[in-house]
Amino acid sequence: MKDLMAAVAGLFGKRYSARQKARFLRYMENRARERGVKWAEDTQRLGPGVCRNLYLGDLKRAKLLLAIPYDTATRIWWPGIRYYPVHKGKNILQDTLAKGLDTLLAAALTAAYYLLVFRAPSATAAQESWKLAGLLLCVLAAGKLLFGWANGNNYARNSASIVIALTCLDRLPAGQAAVALLDHSCRGFQGYQQLRRRLDQKGLRNSLLVLDCVTSGEELRLHGLGELPELAGVQNHRLTVPESRGSVLELFPSGLVLTGGQETGGETVALNTRCGKDREIRLDKMEQAVEIICQLARLQGGAVEKPDFRSKEEKSK
Repeated sequence: MKDLMAAVAGLFGKRYSARQKARFLRYMENRARERGVKWAEDTQRLGPGVCRNLYLGDLKRAKLLLAIPYDTATRIWWPGIRYYPVHKGKNILQDTLAKGLDTLLAAALTAAYYLLVFRAPSATAAQESWKLAGLLLCVLAAGKLLFGWANGNNYARNSASIVIALTCLDRLPAGQAAVALLDHSCRGFQGYQQLRRRLDQKGLRNSLLVLDCVTSGEELRLHGLGELPELAGVQNHRLTVPESRGSVLELFPSGLVLTGGQETGGETVALNTRCGKDREIRLDKMEQAVEIICQLARLQGGAVEKPDFRSKEEKSK
């Protein structure tokens, strides 16, 4: 697990641009091929770009489908910005606040340079050229601030969740589980919508479990509508239909969402994502999440884990 985490969170930790996503998907496909795991890409047009989901395992046979956003977002420079895994409205407000602050800072820096430096009298033509170059650099920096930098540290959101799902796929019997790695789903729902259409076209009714920021905070929290399974080490949070609006549960009403985080004001909140602080490897919590998912798989179809003959040293990797 440690080696896989080093690859997913390290070598392929940035999954923001089309090129970065393509490198990650090639790695996932090669890994699946080496293990004899079925895989399929689901690519659809999305405006000027594409949405590329990757499905690992046999969707037709799988009783439990683990869904994880694999794309990563831009970095947020402002402290105190929170992520709400099951509350889209609050996430929109947080993103709007951060973008508004970015816009104000970019405008302030450009205006300050223009008024205090660029408009000041120049003694020589060389000074005028340097001031013009400085203004261009200032405008470029402001534009970069507005469009954002790809965040480089995405351990909790959601590299660890990807590793947890792949570990479950390795440990559970063939056909018991499948994994859906979803594009354009870190901040939106395009990948989830594409998965919904895929399942409907195939007439599949898999039990869906979304993994989102599982290693954030100290708790593990299970969200869903209706009765929730009792799983050791998990806090259940049953949502009403109005509370689920704007979340993935609106697309998958019978699905479940497993998150980390903490409760604040009655909401599940994940702190320190989309910033440099999201770089903590928590193998103990990842193993706990794997055990919980295996519990759920047993409830779904009486699964028994594959025998694990690895040494203690190999298991710690």
